[in-house]
Amino acid sequence: MMGNVKNSAPMSAQYFLPEGEVPPGFAYPKDYIDFVESNRPFPVAMIGMPPWIFAGDLVWAKNESVAEFGTLLVPFAQAENMDMVAYFEASGAGDFGILVANPWETSLQNKVYERFSSFSEWLSFARKISIEVLEDKPQIKQRKFWFPGL
Repeated sequence: MMGNVKNSAPMSAQYFLPEGEVPPGFAYPKDYIDFVESNRPFPVAMIGMPPWIFAGDLVWAKNESVAEFGTLLVPFAQAENMDMVAYFEASGAGDFGILVANPWETSLQNKVYERFSSFSEWLSFARKISIEVLEDKPQIKQRKFWFPGL
């Protein structure tokens, strides 16, 4: 079972890897689950945070993570059109390090953009990216995909 996710609302492949794809010993951190709940019922966009979308259904990214990065990773977010995927490190040790990388980059040296020690640290980074995107492209504020209350 997926630990903290067990008693929450039905899981969506947009938010979480399918149950059979979750690495043994890995449980999604509570602050991530709380963040998912705050974004429901919208299945893809991280509300108010362009270019970020949920990426739990990227099973291929999990399957390639050992070969690409030398460790098992669980994808959870992707920056649309920015070649960035955020992954939980699935060490099973209870520590949820986060890696932000470009899985499409061919140079191992340039694959990893950032590392964070917690989901809240990553969320601050993601919000900073979102602010930069909105400053550069203010028209995105009119997209119901990220701003459903319009």
